Amino acid sequence: MSESSKLYTRREVLQLAGALTLYLQGCSHSKTAGPEVGSGLGFIENFGPVNSTLGTDEPEQFFGDHFTRAHEALWNTTGFLAKKPIPENPEASVPVVVIGGGISGLTSAYLLRDLKPYVLEQAPRFGGNSQGQSWRGIRYSIGAAYFLHPEESSALYKLMKDTGVLKSALTANGSHVALESTGLVKDFFSKFPRFRALIGQYESNPQMYPEIPTQDLAERKWVDQFDRRSLHEYLQKELGLEFAGNLESWIEHYCWSSFGASTKELSAAAGMNFLAAEFERVLFFPQGNAGVVECLLRKLMPALGEDRLVSEALVLQVTRMANRNWNVVFVDGNQRVRSLSAESVVMACPKFVVGKIIPKLEPARLKAIGQIRYRSYMVTNVLIDGKFDFETYDAFVLDKGMSATATEERAKLAGNTDIVSATYKAAARDTVLTLYQALPYDSGRTEIFAQNAWQEMREKTKRQLESQILPVLGIAPSRVRGMRIARWGHPMPVPAPGVFKNRIVDTLHAPFGDSVFFVHQDNWLLPSLETAMEEAIRWAPEIRKRVGKLARQKPS
Repeated sequence: MSESSKLYTRREVLQLAGALTLYLQGCSHSKTAGPEVGSGLGFIENFGPVNSTLGTDEPEQFFGDHFTRAHEALWNTTGFLAKKPIPENPEASVPVVVIGGGISGLTSAYLLRDLKPYVLEQAPRFGGNSQGQSWRGIRYSIGAAYFLHPEESSALYKLMKDTGVLKSALTANGSHVALESTGLVKDFFSKFPRFRALIGQYESNPQMYPEIPTQDLAERKWVDQFDRRSLHEYLQKELGLEFAGNLESWIEHYCWSSFGASTKELSAAAGMNFLAAEFERVLFFPQGNAGVVECLLRKLMPALGEDRLVSEALVLQVTRMANRNWNVVFVDGNQRVRSLSAESVVMACPKFVVGKIIPKLEPARLKAIGQIRYRSYMVTNVLIDGKFDFETYDAFVLDKGMSATATEERAKLAGNTDIVSATYKAAARDTVLTLYQALPYDSGRTEIFAQNAWQEMREKTKRQLESQILPVLGIAPSRVRGMRIARWGHPMPVPAPGVFKNRIVDTLHAPFGDSVFFVHQDNWLLPSLETAMEEAIRWAPEIRKRVGKLARQKPS
């Protein structure tokens, strides 16, 4: 295997301190592009992930995905470009174009900032599904909520420290609280000794905690072994009768929230990788992972300037040019079709988008993309007059006695299953509770895009609040000032059994045409901030080497 195609283990990536210096510190001498922009606060306010401009308490609309424009263009690109032809010549030639302004795209841009990449984000605001809003000065998440504290010896730790994430983030007490009909149950897992012992084995024995992502042959062997069966089968075998009732309910709801999938659909390798990590140190921002996006943007603004961070830029096509560069065609917020010439392209967008915008992908890659199932979820922020001490950051709502019910029916009956407090550890006069409802079945996306979806979701959540959640918490319904609802159509790829063993993930993340790189959480079908950032760390040196190699090969 050549050096350029070598895949490192997760431990090698996380401990690659020497290589990290190349792209974290070695580019600090570069001159900034364009005017000095300082902290970029004006840009972040207007185009960053947190929307602080909402004038009403409860707008009758969904937030979240901006899908209409993308669907109209990407699902009929030929017809779209027939009305708006591609410019004859690209407007600029640059080393790198990053497609996607979420966590993975912004992290890649930061690591390659001395190359002055363009970042093209199709939504009005950067962040992907790491978005937030504010109400009465309270910032809260409308998407991804939290992440784990990285090991201090890791490259991920250095990255988070360098970008100010670790300095700004708060520490939560983990997700070890459950909401039952009788109230909040603290130290929930003290009642389940076999489960705690199983997690303890994963924490202490690397062979019982297979690293993902990994390409190390020894670790991959363990991953493949766990990948042969579902998480549900594995836990039933290991826990016996303990895997029932409240414990089964908590784990099932955790998997809905983390993967958009049932324990019966998930690879045991992916499921145990996530579950074991859940008992480590949890970090969060009140605005969720939008706080990480803001940290990245503050670092990127002085290096790139506003002109290279382009929102409302919907990429339509990425094709190879005669000079071996890539022509990146996109339509901007003014509906103008534009293009850039790039030596290398970073695809920091979901693979189903990749399949739409890169012609002539390899059959094996197209087949692998077609095997990915993406799942949806909804987020409702409940705006409450007055202060309420939730006493925890996160709690799962249990549905004891429903384990035999089919997943789709069970999920619809359960409604919102995960409650996060945006005002946990905050000196706020009012309260915002963030409710998560995963849709762990394939028809969920159709449901949330239906014509009356907003009204139905609001009424269903209102009933659950008044009958199940508010009474347990002791909050009078009259204190609820309103609700703000966000929908996300396909943010969570499902790592089904076999995706690692059958090398589907290897096909998904392999570079295309030597200089198109894939940096996204669905490289490994693991929906997490850590996967997104670690993939950016893993591929940044390869992108840098490829840009230099292409430059050397071009005729003078």
